[in-house]
Amino acid sequence: MINAILEEVANEPSKNAKIAILTKHKDNDVLQEVIRLAYDPTINFFIKKIPAYTPAPGAVSAGDSESAGESALEYALFNILNDIASRKRTGSNAIEYLKSQLERLCAEDAKVLAKVIDRDLRAGFGECTANKV
Repeated sequence: MINAILEEVANEPSKNAKIAILTKHKDNDVLQEVIRLAYDPTINFFIKKIPAYTPAPGAVSAGDSESAGESALEYALFNILNDIASRKRTGSNAIEYLKSQLERLCAEDAKVLAKVIDRDLRAGFGECTANKV
């Protein structure tokens, strides 16, 4: 679901339309956290290159399941990235950990997680636009 929102924003050429789409989804806590983690300069993940991975073939996207617990993407954002950013896992251990976690996620959630670590959501907006919303 988050990847779909980011693609919708990326496919819109108008800055005002991008702001309108983001405003429509401003109550989405997961989207807010994705944007915060991607553009907050005080958070560092210490990983320069996303390792090659193959997403899980039978994984269910966070938007497709209606479970009472947290979604796979929420878990990735709050736990996996926290482990890497807080330096609980470092160096090649962090890279292998990230690779194994990316392989557990569905393709869409893995893309979002990789974009957050790359610090570029590739949606045609940045920190200033996110702060406006």
